[in-house]
Amino acid sequence: MAMDQRPNRSHYEKISEGARNAILGTHTRSGMAHATAGYTGGSSKKARKGIAAGKRASARHGEINQVLPQTSSRESNRQYYERISRRDYTDRLVAKQRHRGLIMGLGIVFSVICIALMVAVFAFVHSTNDKIEIKDDSLYQVIADTPIESDGTFWLLMAASLGESADNAADELMLVRMDPQNHTAITLAIPGNAYVTLPSGSKGLLNSLDAVTKPGTLVSAVEQFAGVDIHAYAHISADGLVELVDSLDGIEVTIPEEVDDPSAGSLFLSAGEQVLDGQEALYWCRAKNYVGGQQSRSRNIAQVSQVLMSKVAAQGTWGLVAFMDDFADAVNLSMGVPNLFDYLPYAASLTRIQDRPVGVMPGVVQKLDGQQIVVPQEDAWLDMVDRVSAGQEPDVDSSAIVDAVDKNFTISINNGSGITGAAGAAQDILTNRGFTVESIGNTSASVYEETLIVYKDDKFASQAEALVAALGNGRPVYNSVHYDFDTDVMIVIGTDWVID
Repeated sequence: MAMDQRPNRSHYEKISEGARNAILGTHTRSGMAHATAGYTGGSSKKARKGIAAGKRASARHGEINQVLPQTSSRESNRQYYERISRRDYTDRLVAKQRHRGLIMGLGIVFSVICIALMVAVFAFVHSTNDKIEIKDDSLYQVIADTPIESDGTFWLLMAASLGESADNAADELMLVRMDPQNHTAITLAIPGNAYVTLPSGSKGLLNSLDAVTKPGTLVSAVEQFAGVDIHAYAHISADGLVELVDSLDGIEVTIPEEVDDPSAGSLFLSAGEQVLDGQEALYWCRAKNYVGGQQSRSRNIAQVSQVLMSKVAAQGTWGLVAFMDDFADAVNLSMGVPNLFDYLPYAASLTRIQDRPVGVMPGVVQKLDGQQIVVPQEDAWLDMVDRVSAGQEPDVDSSAIVDAVDKNFTISINNGSGITGAAGAAQDILTNRGFTVESIGNTSASVYEETLIVYKDDKFASQAEALVAALGNGRPVYNSVHYDFDTDVMIVIGTDWVID
């Protein structure tokens, strides 16, 4: 082309096409090259259509025309850096980090507190168990063999060691039947010097058996004597009694007669309603010189135990947890703390136990090798246990027995107790109940330890039983040989005479 000749349109198109091939040739897909193959310049429509088709092919094969930043907000890098550079963003970030740190710190503190609490509870339960649970394999075997009755009733044996007999001996035993369905509990009192058949087969005293470290034999003996299965065992010592009463801020009791027994201590207690502290309660339980003798003493000890059981049961679950350490210092049980709480449903039966009458084992006070013992009246005792097992009161209704008997018979009364006025008191009781007493007097010697109702003819057996019910004391005796009297029935007042 000559220097003065201007380039035409075809020339410009040829230059542009060459530039495009130089720039895009190594970056486009092979489809583009195919679309432009054979092009040598010019502006033919066929060539332009080939280029356009190549571009469409490239688009169909996924050419990327726009790249977005990989952020959740879909913002560009510039927008992202502008946002995080603002002051409010920094403040929010710092606050969020502080909040996260605070939550983490509180979580750590809470975890430490929980662990410390668990360690403290474990240590408390372990130490309390060591104090409260009696470690005696023979006891566990006896208790484990006695499942709770099908009606839910439950027998508890409680032994009280008042420091009068040998070490670890029980001076008094309380056999308690708890009835959770009817929310009642009845106590039967058994003196520790009861002379019974022991598990070995020989006769002996209950207080000759270990009540503290090896009480399994004692529990077996009472089960055999009463004919019931015992489900739990508790023991309290003289020191434990004082500590438990004081920890409960005293106990309210009704003292039937004034107490002044130098052999029990130097205290004095007036008759009537009293609030006793620990030492006073122990003194009342140890005293013996009551008008009613052994029976009165057993009733007094049973009343103390009933009030204690009632006050402990009234603590409730959480109150008992708080009170458990003091309780464990005073009482030993046949179970540990976890098992104790399993028996809490039975506690409701004990809350009103102090209002229920006490049944005292019928027995005769005698001497054996210079020692005072109580020989059980076994038939009367088993009848009492049967009544309690059936949910009835321990003592029979004397009025029904007295009213049902024919009173057309004669009675004489002889005082063999040495208690002044005992025969006259008995006469007044019987006369007021509709009986006829022909004569009263004294025996030749005060040698009778037991009150006897003696009859010579079998036809007066029911009358003798009625006289026992009316007097609240005595044992019917059929004997036509050893006693000489003219009336149908003779009453001999013994040293066990009790005036209710």
